[in-house]
Amino acid sequence: PSPLLVGSVRPSTSARAPHEASATLEMGWLCTICSSVVVGLIAAALPPLTHSSSIRAPTASRDHHAAPPRLTVDVASDGTFTARVDSVPWLVSSNPPLELFHSGAPQKIRLSPASPAHATGSDALGNWSADLFTGTAGLTPNQRTNPPGAKAGFGGESGESIRVVVEIRQYPGINAVTFDVTLPDGAQDIQRAAPNTSDPSPLPYGTVAPGLSFPLFEMPSVTDKTQPNSRADLGWLTITGDQSGRASWGWFGDGETPPQAGRGAGPAVLYADPRQTAVAISPLTHVAAAVNHYMGTNQSTEGGLWRWGPSGELNSLPAGFRHRTLLVLGAHGVTDAWSAMGGTLQALQPGVAEARRAVQERDPNVNLLSFYTDAGDAYMSGASSELLVQSVHEIRRQGVPIGLVQLDDWAHQSTGTPNCGCLSRWAGDPKYFPDGWRGFSEAVGSPLALYLPGAGICPGDGARVFNVSTLNGSTGAQGTLFEVPTPADARKYFAEIMSGGLAQGMGHTLEIDFLDFSFLQVPEFRETLEAFPQVFGGLGDAAAEAGVAVELCMTLPHHALAAAGASAITSMRVGPDYDWPTNCDIGVTSFLPWSVGLRPSKDSFMSSNRSKVDLGPPFLQHNLSNMGELPLLNAIIATLSTGPVGLGDGVNSTDPAIALPSCDAAGRLLQPDKPLTAIDATFSREGQESRGAPNGRCKSAWMSGADGGAIWTSFTRLGDAAGANPPSSDVLTHYVLAINVSRPWTLARTDLWPPALASSTYVSHRWGRSAQCVHGTRAVASGCVELSTPSETLLDLQSRCEAPAGACKPGESPFVFAALHTVRANGWVVWEEGKYVSVSNHRFARVTERPNGLKVQIRGGAGETAHLVALAPVVTAGGATKEWTVRTVDVVIGATGVGLATLGQDSE
Repeated sequence: PSPLLVGSVRPSTSARAPHEASATLEMGWLCTICSSVVVGLIAAALPPLTHSSSIRAPTASRDHHAAPPRLTVDVASDGTFTARVDSVPWLVSSNPPLELFHSGAPQKIRLSPASPAHATGSDALGNWSADLFTGTAGLTPNQRTNPPGAKAGFGGESGESIRVVVEIRQYPGINAVTFDVTLPDGAQDIQRAAPNTSDPSPLPYGTVAPGLSFPLFEMPSVTDKTQPNSRADLGWLTITGDQSGRASWGWFGDGETPPQAGRGAGPAVLYADPRQTAVAISPLTHVAAAVNHYMGTNQSTEGGLWRWGPSGELNSLPAGFRHRTLLVLGAHGVTDAWSAMGGTLQALQPGVAEARRAVQERDPNVNLLSFYTDAGDAYMSGASSELLVQSVHEIRRQGVPIGLVQLDDWAHQSTGTPNCGCLSRWAGDPKYFPDGWRGFSEAVGSPLALYLPGAGICPGDGARVFNVSTLNGSTGAQGTLFEVPTPADARKYFAEIMSGGLAQGMGHTLEIDFLDFSFLQVPEFRETLEAFPQVFGGLGDAAAEAGVAVELCMTLPHHALAAAGASAITSMRVGPDYDWPTNCDIGVTSFLPWSVGLRPSKDSFMSSNRSKVDLGPPFLQHNLSNMGELPLLNAIIATLSTGPVGLGDGVNSTDPAIALPSCDAAGRLLQPDKPLTAIDATFSREGQESRGAPNGRCKSAWMSGADGGAIWTSFTRLGDAAGANPPSSDVLTHYVLAINVSRPWTLARTDLWPPALASSTYVSHRWGRSAQCVHGTRAVASGCVELSTPSETLLDLQSRCEAPAGACKPGESPFVFAALHTVRANGWVVWEEGKYVSVSNHRFARVTERPNGLKVQIRGGAGETAHLVALAPVVTAGGATKEWTVRTVDVVIGATGVGLATLGQDSE
């Protein structure tokens, strides 16, 4: 980088410590309905960073494996196969290994070697070798004569059979296998069951199995555990449902099986020990059409089968149809498997990941502290522009730099009830915005994050207002409540949304909500292969052309997988709205968007309990309202989600002590390189984890002694300017959030991801719990930090309540939040005091090691003071460093947005 101007530096004259709020907080009720997902990008509003700070999934590297495990597949001459991790069978195919449903009945298809039977090559995933097979789905005599009620045309010119081509590709360089099936002539009449699009509550995911199943695994039976099949002691984890927010896990050997989630199905991860080796399974192509369906022998005579493939709701597949399913190894556990899966999906979209990171760097929704009006916020039901302007200006007068204002479903013009149901005109509701969105944006002094209701247009307004052809969203007896653009007009419609929003003050930021409803209730999306991908592609293309970043809300898992190919989609909600009890529960569901390069989003929150909101059904009752509870915990989770941080406070209700640690003085969020996700031990089987498996959940009630609470981790790796994957430096800062851990629980190095190296020394500082780091004192002896040498354990994460005697009151939710800093090769350590993410690539432009100190470049708002804590090593007689001298330094950011500190040799 070019030379940087240096801001003034002055020694600190007093001890500075993080915000001293209690880590034991009243836990009210959190939320679950999503009505808001914002999106953003401002190509001109945010300057590019000197170093990459992209939130992505690097490959883990551990120094405790003698030889990495290998994934291989043994393929027999009839196409049956066994997937092995090293030499141990994990997954065994059914025999025959492929099934096609047509004319009202499933048919197992026997395979024969193709000619040639083997092939080699290379593609975007690397070098591969393949076994090739062919097969035919023949028709019964009754089907050939087309009896009354039977449909004609089963694919192929003769209508007599359906040809199938199968390819099993092995990619040894990435420990991956793809199961590919092609229908050269297509197939008709393959629908197992028509979708239910008539009832929006509960969401009609359906439970229909694939119409074309490959791979088809012979899984451990629920009732007959003696039959030869896949490994019976495997555990499983899958993410399903709306908001992609339903995480479930269990063990086949205990009779626990993956849910039949229909069109809400998502990828799965399998493991014998979740802390060691894991395998991820995911569709690679046609992700919106793909489902998986587990059926045990107590459910059907066909039992013990796990089907993967395009949904049985589809009525046909076109000629040349090719579907691919991925099996990929995570050499170091569950987190590694999610990373490997997402990395493979992204590798099939050349250039998209890099383009998305560039968009994310300028996306105000994930980079600027925001003011929100979402469900559960003070103004969730609407507010006059005058009141909103008053509220935002009051927050700024307290020194809290709001950079973006989000307007939710109440703010646009709609003939639907509520407004989130459909859009009648892309403009502000004059009831609230007499001067329009543009006038409000100018008055509030901020760009806007606008809200689009699930691509839904109010009935008749598609042609009348937007001049586009539409598909109806069917809701049975209720009639058509919304329309969506047809594939032919989707790009035109979304381009008008983008240009119209920008003209009215939208800050290159858009939320699209209720994507689950708009998919599940449109028959064409569920019964045809290409309708939804074309509409979703129109959204991505129009956003990219307009320079608008998009955040997805109320998604199904396939939306995340599809977004891997759309560079303008930057983030995705992974949990419910703020007004539901499980609002904070995002530690497991964040795996999915993170793996494909999206930033997970927790919903907004209130920074104090001074602005309560009274709600009736379906929201929480007044005496159970969680709004304003647990502000510190909410702020930490939101900041370390790597997604938006939105304050939902009413007028004169913001607590700067909660808001300011999330950002710099210019409002730029200070985030880690990876979102908080659950540690792999979360998914351990009973008795497998001697410390007791965390339950992975963030809840609003105190956990019993038998319950491990939630343990989530994140990290920052400084100086990854080249965008290497994995980054080259082993100097990481790990962040650990342990919620409601009711017993002693010692963190292991292998619990972290990337794992803490066995050869490294770490010092840990707890938010609000460690002693103040006072200039000139001994760091370890004073309690400023806790030391973990290579021979010592890491932190005890037991969450203790306040007095008396650590007893927890009903509803309290104690937590431990700590940063674990790697001691550098020269013995020094540095971090920023008073920020949730004390080491962030957004803040630290560069840290250069010197023989006796550090040179640090800090970014921020001009005139801002950054409070640094540095630890200078005190070398013992034996040469080992087990103590440090605390150095506190105030760095004033210069006019160019950069400040410089040289630490060591009395140069502070």
